[in-house]
Amino acid sequence: MQSSSSDVASTALRSQFIRAGAGAGKTRRLIHSFLDFAEEFRSQNGRLPRIIMTTFTRKATQEVKERLLVEALKRGKQDLFEYINKKSYVHISTIHGVLSLLLSQQSDRMRFPQDIKIVDDVQFARILKKQMNEIFKKHPQYIDLLETYTFNELVGLSKQALELKAQNHRLSYLNVSDIRKHALKTKKDMVTIIEEIFRLANPEKSWIAFFEYLGQLKISIEEGDEASFTSLLASKPRKPGWSEAKPTLDPVAHELIQELLKGYFDDAFDDEVYIQQHEQLNSTFDLYLNDLFKAQYEHKRRTGQLTIGDLESLSLQMIEQQPEAVREFADSWDFFMIDEFQDTSPIQVKILNELIGGKPCFVVGDPQQSIYLFRGARSEVFNMKQKEMTKAGAQVDLLDTNYRSEPTLMNHINQLVSRVSGQFKPMKTKSEVSSEKVTPFDTYFVKTGETAVGVIEQVRHLFSLGAKPQDICVLSRNNKSLHQVAHRASEFGIPVQQQSAAGFEETREILDLMSFNRFLNNPHDDENFITLARSPWFYISDEQLLELADARKLTHSSYWSALTRSKLPQKMRAQHFLDLFDVTGILQTTQLFMRESNFLSYSRYYDASGRREANVFKYIASLADAEKKPGFSLGLFLEEQFMSLQSDLGSGQGEAQPVEQPDCVTLMTIHASKGLQYKHVIVVGFNDIIQTTKVIRLAFSPDEQKYSLTAFDPSDQSLRPSRWSEDIRKQLTERELEESERVLYVAVTRAIESLTLVADTAKKANKHSWSMKTGWPEIGENNGTDFKTVSLEHNSTEVISRKTDIIQMQARPLFKELPENQQKTQSITDLLQTTGVAMAKPQQELQLLNLKKAQYGTDLHRIFESMKYIDLNVLRKDLTTTDQAAIDYMLAQGDLRLAELLKHGHNEWGFGLKTKTRFIQGQIDLWAELPDEIHVLDYKTGSSFFSEKAFEQLSLYTMALLKMNQIPTGKKIIHSVVYPIEKTLKQKTFPNAAEFQQKLSPAIQDIF
Repeated sequence: MQSSSSDVASTALRSQFIRAGAGAGKTRRLIHSFLDFAEEFRSQNGRLPRIIMTTFTRKATQEVKERLLVEALKRGKQDLFEYINKKSYVHISTIHGVLSLLLSQQSDRMRFPQDIKIVDDVQFARILKKQMNEIFKKHPQYIDLLETYTFNELVGLSKQALELKAQNHRLSYLNVSDIRKHALKTKKDMVTIIEEIFRLANPEKSWIAFFEYLGQLKISIEEGDEASFTSLLASKPRKPGWSEAKPTLDPVAHELIQELLKGYFDDAFDDEVYIQQHEQLNSTFDLYLNDLFKAQYEHKRRTGQLTIGDLESLSLQMIEQQPEAVREFADSWDFFMIDEFQDTSPIQVKILNELIGGKPCFVVGDPQQSIYLFRGARSEVFNMKQKEMTKAGAQVDLLDTNYRSEPTLMNHINQLVSRVSGQFKPMKTKSEVSSEKVTPFDTYFVKTGETAVGVIEQVRHLFSLGAKPQDICVLSRNNKSLHQVAHRASEFGIPVQQQSAAGFEETREILDLMSFNRFLNNPHDDENFITLARSPWFYISDEQLLELADARKLTHSSYWSALTRSKLPQKMRAQHFLDLFDVTGILQTTQLFMRESNFLSYSRYYDASGRREANVFKYIASLADAEKKPGFSLGLFLEEQFMSLQSDLGSGQGEAQPVEQPDCVTLMTIHASKGLQYKHVIVVGFNDIIQTTKVIRLAFSPDEQKYSLTAFDPSDQSLRPSRWSEDIRKQLTERELEESERVLYVAVTRAIESLTLVADTAKKANKHSWSMKTGWPEIGENNGTDFKTVSLEHNSTEVISRKTDIIQMQARPLFKELPENQQKTQSITDLLQTTGVAMAKPQQELQLLNLKKAQYGTDLHRIFESMKYIDLNVLRKDLTTTDQAAIDYMLAQGDLRLAELLKHGHNEWGFGLKTKTRFIQGQIDLWAELPDEIHVLDYKTGSSFFSEKAFEQLSLYTMALLKMNQIPTGKKIIHSVVYPIEKTLKQKTFPNAAEFQQKLSPAIQDIF
C-alpha cells in the first residue's frame, strides 16, 4: 500500500523498501525521502547526516542532485541547499564511485597507492598483453594455449578469467571428475523424466516399441552399463507421429518425450577423447591464470591502475581481509540510498549489505525494468532484498500508479505486456486526462516492408495531427535500425537527433580535433597528416597531395617536411600553430584554432541540435582537466587518458548532451531511454529475432566456482564447449529471453500519449519475437473497452512522395568571441572588427538582425555555391520559388556576369597568408580572372546598408591575391557585393592594381 506524505515524514528515519513501477514517481519519492531524513535526523541529533546515494549512471547522478537542490529551494531551506553541495556530507555517485572512495580512503591498509586511477579496456588490454608476453617467455609451456586460441582470443579469455578469479577465491577449472559427475547427474535426470513419462502414459500400439526402448535406456543407466547406454543412444528409434488435434499419447507425456529427445540425446555427453583434450587445455590455462593473476595484482599494487571490475573485487577482498577498515568507512555514514536496485549484481549486493550493515537505508527499483544482464545484473536480487528488509521491519511500499501515460494508453499497455509474460504486474492509471491529446488512437500497430519507411510514414502522420518533432522518440534494441531511420529522415527533411550511447571519440568533430592535436604532438606522423590534410580546416587538394608525395619520396622525408619545402599557403598556417603550441601549450592553441576556423559555427551549421557543440566542449573540458595534472603528456592523453576520461562508470562512454532540447525527432536505443519519457514513442524491431548467446568460450558456475574453456573436439575437428558449459549457456539463454520481455516493457512505458509498434515484414517472426508474444491484431481498428488501437500495413518499401513542408527549426545566435586587443593571427572577419571602418548605425542595432533571415541566407549561400557544379535545370527542381527568384536576379545582372565567373572562377577559395605584422586567413566566396578583368565577389545576406564593410573585406581578399601572385597587376579589378535577398548589387572598379592599392584604407595598408 502506498504511504501518504505525512506517513513518510513520520517514519523518515526508518528503512524503506520501494517497488516503483514505470512512471510511478520513483525519483520524487527518492528526493522527498532524502530531505525528510536529513531534517528528521538533524532534529534528533543536532547535526545533518552524512548520506551516500548510489545511482546506476553518472547522468542519473547529476539529475538527482539537481532535483535535490531544486526541492530544497522550494522548501525554502537554504541550509539544505548548501548541505547538498558539500561532498564530505553528501556523496552521490554510481556504486563504483562509492567503492573508489572506499579504496582510496583505505588504500594504505591494502598497500595500494592513494591515487587510484581507473583505466579503460584499451589501457588494460595493453598492460595485459605485455604481461602475457613476459609470462610466455618465462614459461614456454603456456605457449601451447596458442595452438587452440589466437593471441587476441586469449587476451579476451584472460580478462574474463582474471575478473572471475578476483571475485571467486575458490575458482578452479572443470576437471575430469567434474565432467563425469555432471554426466551421471544428467543420466539420473533422464531416469526421472522416463519414470514420469511411464506414470502419465498408457501407450497405444504405435508407441509400444518406443516405450520399450525408453525402458531399456533406463535399465542401462540404473545398472551402470556404459556400453549398453552408449549403444542405445546411437540407435535411437524414430518417435511416432503426434498431433494436438488427435493425440495418441498424453500431451504432458509427449512434452516430456520432446524434452528428453531434444535436451538429452543430441550430443548430451562428452566422449573420453574430448574429456582428455578438455583436461589438458583447462589445466594448462589454470596454471597460466595463476601466474598472470599474480603479475596483475603486483602491477595494480605498484601503480594503482584499476579497472571497474577491480573496484568490486578489491572491495570484496577488503571485506574479507580488512573487515574493521570496511566497518570504519561504513560507520562514518548515517544513511544509504540505493536507486535502481534491480540493476545491481549479486556481488554488488553483497558489498552494499556489508557497507549498510544495521544502518537505515532506502532501496528503490522495479524488477520489471531490469535490463542489464550483460553487466551482471540479476532481476531476482530485488525480490530477495524485499524479503530481507520486510523481515527486518522496514517500511515496504508499492508505487503502482502510472502518472506518465494517458489512462487509455496505460490500459492498453497493461493488456499488451500481460500477453507477453506473467512477470509483469498491471499498473493503475492516473485520474486526470490530458486535454491536449492529438492522436485518435492509443496504439498503432504498423507492418512495413522496410522499418525506416514505416517509421517515416508514422512520423509524418503524427506531424499531420499536430505533434512536434521534439515530442517523438524512435526506440530500437540496436543502433543499426536507428542509422537507417536517420538516413531516410534526411531524405525527406525530417529533423532527427540520434543519441548514441557510445562512440563519442568516433564523431567527426572529435576526430578532427584529435587529428589537429596529434599533428601538434608529432607533425611527421604521415597517416595523421593525411587525415588533417583531407579535413576542411587544413584542406590540401588531391593534386597538391600527390605533389607532396612525390617530393617526400625524393627526400625520404615526411609529408610535413615536404610541405615545409613547398609553396603551399597551408604550411604557414600549420607552422603558426606549431609555434604557438611551443609557447602557450595545447589548450590555448586548440582554442585559438577553433576560433580562427569558426569550428563551433560550422558545428552548429551542420547539426542544429547542438550535439556537435556539446561534444566539442566535452573534449575541450577533458583536455583542460588533463593539462592541469602533473606529468601531462599530450601523446598519452590522445592514446589512453582521453579514452579513459570518456568512460562512464556504469553507463559507458557516449556523446555529450546538447544544452537545449532541439526540435528534432529523437532516435535512441531502449537502454538509453530508461528514465525518459516522450509524448509519442515508436518502437521498432517487433519481428526481429531475439539475439541470445550461442557459444560461451569460458563458462562459469558461481555455485560450483568452476569454469570451463571450449576445447578441441577431434570428432568434428572444431572447438566446442563441454556439455556442462552447454547447460550454463542454456540457463543464460533463458535469462536473456526473459530480459528481452523486460526490454519491451521499458520501451512501451516511455510513452505519454501514443505508442507505435513497427514490425518489418521482410523478417520472419519466430515464437520469441515481440510480435508473436504481443499477439498482432488484424488490419483495421481493434478497440478495447477502454482504449483504441489501429493496425496498419505499408506494402511498399518506398515512401510515395517527398515531404514538401520541411520542418523549419528556429535558429539561435552562434557563439560570439570577445574581441582581443592584440592578435598575431587573425581571420578577415576579426580584422574588419579592428580596422576602424566607420559604422553608420550604433552597434546595438546589429543585434536586432532577423535570425530567421540570417539562417535562410546561409542556406541560400550554399545554393549559390552549388551552381558551379550542378546543372541549373537539375538544381531548380529542389528549390523553392523564393530561391529560384534569387538565382534569376543574380543571373540577370549583366554587370555581374555570374555565369561566366562561375565557369572560369574559384568558388569558396580559402587561403592563409603571413604579412609583415601578422598571419591572416580567409575564404573568398568567388573570384575569377577573365581576359581583361579580375573579379572578386561576395554574397551577402544582411543589409546593403553595411556595404562599405563588405568592400573593405573584398579589399583584404584582393591584397591577399596580389601578395600570393595569384592575379596579374595590370588588369582591371572589379569588386562586387551582391545582396540576393533584397535584390541589390553594388560594385567598385579599379583600373589596375596600382590604382587599387592607392585607395586602400590606412588600416589595411598597415597590415600589408
